[in-house]
Amino acid sequence: MVYFAPDEELLGRDALAQLQRRKLAQLLTEVRAHNPFYQAKLREIDFDPLCASVADLPFTTREEIQKDQADHPPYGSNLTQPAIEYVRMHQSSGSSGGPVRWQDTSESWAWFIKCW
Repeated sequence: MVYFAPDEELLGRDALAQLQRRKLAQLLTEVRAHNPFYQAKLREIDFDPLCASVADLPFTTREEIQKDQADHPPYGSNLTQPAIEYVRMHQSSGSSGGPVRWQDTSESWAWFIKCW
């Protein structure tokens, strides 16, 4: 069998869980430092991404994102990088109560393609 990312796809359960936790820790460090939407949402949360239950993180709803985009058009405050870093723009169809817009950097787009 051929693997796309064997260093990740062939990990055992414990090693995979550790990798996922390290990636979560990196993500939370980045958004807590640079993303106004999640800075506000996570301000009062004391969460250790390496060992706390992810159930302790607040869930983000579509309605929250839509309100944020209405308050800070067109993309809202859920942006972690400077505007110049975003290279792709997307929008949902809006069939569930209005469109949601988001942007990708070259790095986030490459990650999306890898996951696909």
